[in-house]
Amino acid sequence: MRFICAFLLTLALAMAAPPAAPADQVKDLHHAAKALAADIQAQRRAQGIPDQAVAKAPLGSSKTVRFKLPMKKGKGRETASAYCFGHTLDCVARIMDPDNRYSGQVSTSHGSKIKFSGQKAEQGLDLTLQTDFFGDTQFTVVMEAGEQPWPDHVLVEVMCRY
Repeated sequence: MRFICAFLLTLALAMAAPPAAPADQVKDLHHAAKALAADIQAQRRAQGIPDQAVAKAPLGSSKTVRFKLPMKKGKGRETASAYCFGHTLDCVARIMDPDNRYSGQVSTSHGSKIKFSGQKAEQGLDLTLQTDFFGDTQFTVVMEAGEQPWPDHVLVEVMCRY
């Protein structure tokens, strides 16, 4: 009986905090944006909010995603689209790897534009990203490494509340 209780407790703890995906299993910005959009849709449905209803208040939920931004000679740019039901995404982004200083811009097709300069790896960057209710929102990340050796990709972690 003790063995079963210990096993169930261990299983519950393991399920409560899933480990972060290894860097080689992290997808691109497209997959990260789709994961956020899917979670927003699931949270809306769980709260009984119809897809046709305009976002009037935050959902009280959050999600953390990771993506790799390909870089060429220290410069990277990627764009992805996702439907986020017009919710405002209050995010904190961190460059997890490699260690460097970065400058660039994060923007959405719905008018958000956040510029940054001299951002150190693992330093949090606050982002408020507006999304469109009437169609997909295009998310664009432009980044440049400030120091050699130039990275061939950058691992980014973004935690968004909505």
